[in-house]
Amino acid sequence: MVREMQRKLSLKAEKGRDHVFGDLYSLLCRGDWLAMAWEKVKSNKGRRTAGVDRTTRSNFERDAQGGLARLKGKLRQATFKPSPVRRQYIRELKASGRIKIRPLGIPTLEDRIVQEAVRMILEPIFEPDFSQDAYGFRPGRSTHRALTSVWHRLLPHAGYRWIIEGDISSFLDHTS
Repeated sequence: MVREMQRKLSLKAEKGRDHVFGDLYSLLCRGDWLAMAWEKVKSNKGRRTAGVDRTTRSNFERDAQGGLARLKGKLRQATFKPSPVRRQYIRELKASGRIKIRPLGIPTLEDRIVQEAVRMILEPIFEPDFSQDAYGFRPGRSTHRALTSVWHRLLPHAGYRWIIEGDISSFLDHTS
């Protein structure tokens, strides 16, 4: 049922770029959407990491149906409030050999479930609007696919032999 509704949302978005979607919040409050979001969350890489409430996947799984029902009730009554994220600092070894410490925010499981459900609603609506040449944070796309696309489109015709990929994630942290 959820996949069918996502398909319908996507078709409406593709056909009518000016289409105004009404009452998407009701989808967020549906048990089947929350259950599917929970399935995705519990299979994610960071699934065992607890947020500020210290609820782990195994804690939540003991009464997943009850937890999802309570979450659905909070959403329906509009009493759901996201929790602060738990701040964890992770060390990264940079190519230069220096170690950089970067902050990581870890949401609670409830927040992750709601975030995933929101993604499941919004992605089929907005995905058709993105350029086919945009690869960042998109389903079924990766850096490798972007490089392959550049290689096939540009390099053979221009005589280039190198592709340079850069990370400008901290660029705006150091500009005035």
